[in-house]
Amino acid sequence: MPRDTEIRIQEAVIRGLEISKPMVCHTPHIAEELFAERVLDALSDRLLRRDGGAWPARTRPMEGPDETVQEDRETGMKWLSFVEIYCETHESRHPGEHSKNVRRVLERFTEVRSLQEKLVAEVEPLDLELYVSARRETIYRGKPLSERTINNEINILNTALAKAGPRGTSKRERKNFGYIETPPGIDTLPEPRRNPIQLSEEQRQAFLKALFEKSPAPRPEVCDRRQFWLALFLLESVAPFRRASLIRIPRPENLMSRLTLTLPATRGMNKTLDERTFAVPECVAEVLDRLPTEPGERLLPWKKINGKPYTENYLSDVIREAQRRAGIDDSSRVLLKHLRSTVATLACTEYGEAVGRQLLGHAPGTNTISTNYTARGTSEADRRAAEELGRRALEIAEVPPDLKVVSDREESA
Repeated sequence: MPRDTEIRIQEAVIRGLEISKPMVCHTPHIAEELFAERVLDALSDRLLRRDGGAWPARTRPMEGPDETVQEDRETGMKWLSFVEIYCETHESRHPGEHSKNVRRVLERFTEVRSLQEKLVAEVEPLDLELYVSARRETIYRGKPLSERTINNEINILNTALAKAGPRGTSKRERKNFGYIETPPGIDTLPEPRRNPIQLSEEQRQAFLKALFEKSPAPRPEVCDRRQFWLALFLLESVAPFRRASLIRIPRPENLMSRLTLTLPATRGMNKTLDERTFAVPECVAEVLDRLPTEPGERLLPWKKINGKPYTENYLSDVIREAQRRAGIDDSSRVLLKHLRSTVATLACTEYGEAVGRQLLGHAPGTNTISTNYTARGTSEADRRAAEELGRRALEIAEVPPDLKVVSDREESA
């Protein structure tokens, strides 16, 4: 049973509150329900001994299963109950922005398809198809949702519904809830292959100027805004972190002597990410060293006046709002992932794939660089090869290199 659920049960009984129905009887594992009842019995005996055998009016134990729970067991699990169970389980194991997004997607699916009164078994593949159709027509910030965004939601829905499926003997099936026999599903949409984004120097200068002059955060009491955004821009230009890592990387001891930053090992959704070390040039380290942070704290002071950190989503919101205030159109605004893509493209072109993998934090054996960057760009070697092949083709055709091609319009003139 999740520790936070046990603590909330204890606190609810001690404070004399009614126990939440899903917390006791809608737990995702059968053993947890029995365990929760034992916890309540033990706490009930403790309260009885303390109060001389008299139960307070609002803490009287339930004589039998709750009527709603009994109805669910007879007719099937309700969709809203399942969503709450699934989200609480997901948040207990994978806390963070992804779990919040999972809850948002499931709640949006419930609202769009009006599933508030339905059972899990009544969710059909048609509900998924109609939801995807509605999302493809959604306009967000002046443009339709991308196929990748919709596919992320499709994967969340498919995973949640598969979790409601029958238990089996495999490692994955043993974790299922067993609410339905055949979970519905839907295929993802085909995604267009996009070339990596490479920003020009003018775009990066406009981006940095907008942050200097128009950003609403961080507060001056925390850090000078020009100092903060310059540090972030330089850090992202030499060690292109992802957004979540960028605001969480710790400040090391003796940054100027070490000239390295270490991203601690983290536990992802499906695997553990090893500790990674990035080189920092001395000119950038001098700027980072002046930030008002202490060793062990987060290097970038992305926090409120009271010391509580801002979220990574708020970082994106501030960057977008600063560019909007500066008059940069939403379709032309720069994202942090655009800076990451630009640095990766330049590194691969000028220093090779191995350097690009190191900068992006990819494992040595991965082919992400060659697939998404090297194979889609045009290098100087590609241009030299094209010129040589073109010259040979002209020689075969016996066409002089200085041939001037005259169009029909020029001849008629």
